[in-house]
Amino acid sequence: NAHTCEEARLPLLKRERIKFALWETSAPLRESLVRAFKDASIYLLHDPDRWQWLTTWVNGFLEQMWVDISDEVEHSLLRSILKADTKELRGGQWGDRSILVRLCLRVRAFILHHYLPYDKSIFGKLKDPVYVCIMVVTLLPVHPLRTIVFGVLLVCLLLPNKPDEYMLLTFILLFKGTQFLTGGFTTLLTGTMQYFYCFSVHKQDFLSCVE
Repeated sequence: NAHTCEEARLPLLKRERIKFALWETSAPLRESLVRAFKDASIYLLHDPDRWQWLTTWVNGFLEQMWVDISDEVEHSLLRSILKADTKELRGGQWGDRSILVRLCLRVRAFILHHYLPYDKSIFGKLKDPVYVCIMVVTLLPVHPLRTIVFGVLLVCLLLPNKPDEYMLLTFILLFKGTQFLTGGFTTLLTGTMQYFYCFSVHKQDFLSCVE
């Protein structure tokens, strides 16, 4: 089993080595592009009538800014090119998966595929009964139930690897949106109806009815 996993990882390792070699080869080109942008920014912001001390400060600020930008661009490009996870390459914690782990991953894939699909709009998701069931549960004004459901969804996003940024942001927006509907709008509607009922039916004992 371990030998089979090692053979399966060999093509992945070769592909990543080729990517890294191409990355190293293109380093001079990237440096020249960054240097050209830096020189252009310094030239555009140059003012011969500006005070010397301010010019020195601006040039130093631009130098430091472009160093930070260059580092961020390098790291972002490297992360986007070398997508293979280190655990997958090493065959670490998730390399040899037991039956229980595989079952959990299948459940995770099922939940995320129906709740946060990549190929469906809101209209397509409304045709999915699984999505509709999850959405109805999250819209119920029962806070422990909502906490459990969103907790399970968050665990599905965080494990077994780093979460996808788009899915994580979508989860946060959906969580806050449903929180507004259940904890905000529904509570407001309930309080308004209770106030109207007490005012209409128990006008003489209004305060005790509201309390």
